[in-house]
Amino acid sequence: EEEDPAPRLSLWEFMDNRVSLVLAEWNSERWQEPGVTVKADEHIQQKAGGRRQNTTEQPRIDFEALMKRISLLKQVHQATLLLWIWPLSSFPDLWRETCEPIILDAGEQNALSREEVKRRLDEVMAKYGPVRDEAFLESQFKLGLHFEKAKLFNNSKRNLLGKLEHLTEVGDYSPKSGVEEELKCDCYQSVKQEAVEDVEALFAVDEIYERLPLGRRRLKNRPLWFRRRFSFCCYKQKYHRRVWLNTSLELLVQKPVDGPMSYSDISWVLNCPENTTAANLSRARKALLERSNSDDTDDDLANYSENDVKETKAEWQAELKADRLHAFVCEDLKP
Repeated sequence: EEEDPAPRLSLWEFMDNRVSLVLAEWNSERWQEPGVTVKADEHIQQKAGGRRQNTTEQPRIDFEALMKRISLLKQVHQATLLLWIWPLSSFPDLWRETCEPIILDAGEQNALSREEVKRRLDEVMAKYGPVRDEAFLESQFKLGLHFEKAKLFNNSKRNLLGKLEHLTEVGDYSPKSGVEEELKCDCYQSVKQEAVEDVEALFAVDEIYERLPLGRRRLKNRPLWFRRRFSFCCYKQKYHRRVWLNTSLELLVQKPVDGPMSYSDISWVLNCPENTTAANLSRARKALLERSNSDDTDDDLANYSENDVKETKAEWQAELKADRLHAFVCEDLKP
């Protein structure tokens, strides 16, 4: 029977395990024994390979030991590393109070007043805090509503294409460039409009309906009615997709991953270039974890939350550009 793959450790579990490993090695007599080698990831592999009996159990975090190790670092490295873990919900508020002067001192070294450093830190942390449940649920409802609406108009659009193709098959409609090309042109025209009324104005009502006495009217051009309805669906699909993407981005900001502070935010709080932050954080982590090699495996693991969020945000922002929205709605029309 195959064993279940080892679970991927959270960022905080990873740091806790690495610190515990270093401390265990310090207190072990194994280092005094000739020919004995302790693998760097031995403690992590042992813990990750075991299945937890209680899935609600929180990982043990030895903050006392962690803070003692951080206190041995250079001041700028201390401040950078502390800011990196500052937003984590498992980081005790007591330690934030204790360690805040370290961050204020580092910002003061970079030509900021202590008040300005504190203001910047509070402003950044406002982005990382949890939102009120009502606001979050409202955004989630809005997200689902517009996603379903976009699907609905997408399906209607494809259904109308099928109806027009059926009319050509029975000889009731014969567009010069073919049904799909004609509707693709209609689609690109409709998604550029600013309102539903502008979309409807692309088609003359008198060409679609025959006017009857007493203000009544009768449909006389079914293919043109299909084309107008198709264009309306394209416009509405674009509208709902745009709202869905914008709401997704709002939720990304409202409910961030419970992960570390971004490099750009750390740099802003401490008033230093982002590449300096990256270098200081790398040196701090290597000093903290007593690493003897220079591979970047740990950096990749530690930053996966931040990188995933950045990539997702960039993808959604790219999809919000007009040409991408238009292409998404208009390029693939087949049922």
